[in-house]
Amino acid sequence: MTREEKIRTAIKQAQEKGIKIARGPLFDWTKPNPNGGWPIDSGELPTACDIMGAMLLYAEAATKFKHDWKLMAKTFKVDGAWLYRFHIGSSIGNQILIEKENKTTKKKYKEPDQVCKLGLKLGKEYVR
Repeated sequence: MTREEKIRTAIKQAQEKGIKIARGPLFDWTKPNPNGGWPIDSGELPTACDIMGAMLLYAEAATKFKHDWKLMAKTFKVDGAWLYRFHIGSSIGNQILIEKENKTTKKKYKEPDQVCKLGLKLGKEYVR
C-alpha cells in the first residue's frame, strides 16, 4: 500500500466512525450542548479532525490528551520534515515552493514541493 493509499484509508476510517474531516484544529473533542451554552465533551472519539488527526487515529497514536507523533511517523514511514510539509498543504492550504537552479543556464526557478502538493490535493478532496 502506498503512503497516499494509507492516508486515504485513514481518512475513510475516521469518516466511517462519524468524525468530520475539517481544516483547523488537529482534533475537536466537543459537541454542541443541546441545552445551549458551552459545548460538551464528545466522549472517546473526536467530533472532527484534520487529515493529520485522521492519520494519528489510524496509527492508533492519539488519545484525548496525548499524540504520539513518532508512532505516526513510523506507521507512514516519514520523518518530521515530511509531516510539516504535508501539514502546510493539508491543514493550512498553502503550497511550498522550492527554489532550484537549471545546471546549464544557471537560471533559478521555483518548483512546487510534492509532499505539500499531496496535502493540498487530499485537503481539497476530503475537507468539507
